Amino acid sequence: EPFGASYSYMNLRQDIIVDKIGFSSPALPQLSDIVKIDVGHTREKSETHMLKLDSWVLPFFNVYGLYGKTKGTSRSVLKNVNVQIGPLVIPVAKNEIFNLDFEGKTYGAGFTLAGGYNQFFGTFDLNYTKTSLDILDGDIKALVISPRVGYEFVFQPLITGQGNTKLQVWTGAMYQDITQRFKGDVSKLSLPANFEDMVNSFGGNIKFDVEQHLAHKWNQTVGARLEVTRNFNVITEVGFNNRNSFFVSGEFRF
Repeated sequence: EPFGASYSYMNLRQDIIVDKIGFSSPALPQLSDIVKIDVGHTREKSETHMLKLDSWVLPFFNVYGLYGKTKGTSRSVLKNVNVQIGPLVIPVAKNEIFNLDFEGKTYGAGFTLAGGYNQFFGTFDLNYTKTSLDILDGDIKALVISPRVGYEFVFQPLITGQGNTKLQVWTGAMYQDITQRFKGDVSKLSLPANFEDMVNSFGGNIKFDVEQHLAHKWNQTVGARLEVTRNFNVITEVGFNNRNSFFVSGEFRF
């Protein structure tokens, strides 16, 4: 059917490499040179609930819009936190665990190209989203690309008079390119006690500036779509290797 409305849930876990954490303050311009932070392993997990409206404008070309809510947390090991004033180095923390919670709204758009031969098919999906998180200034921008190839099985109708039941299975990959520089107010963060004492000693109105990148941009996926009737289907997909993800969606078509 040409039009669709769906609700989906995505659970995502992946490693992040933090390249640099800096601080700035109008009262202390040299703050970024004073505080030195060495970040170790960082693991991020997030959950997104999404509404999607789509339309097949051509038999092989689908366009859609997205809106939803995202929340999650990241867990970082702060290997060393030092304050350096001239030759004097003051240790603040060592191997400190830092958990950062966040949530916000996500919106965006995308398209899908699809084609097939007999019961084999292939798709190429691309979407671009922005997420406004409560702890950051500005939006996080994400480009996600997902190529897939699969096969469709056709069975007798589960519901009489509703057409054949179809099961599509596929394998594919997911690529993510996400904004990797974040800025915001330190006051919005829940800092470890000794780290918070250090920040408070520099006065108020302190900003953080984080530069990081995904440990891996690509991961593999496998999935399935059960077309119960012409008007209702269920989709699920699992991602593995480099990034762990679980996706499930219920969709009505009309």
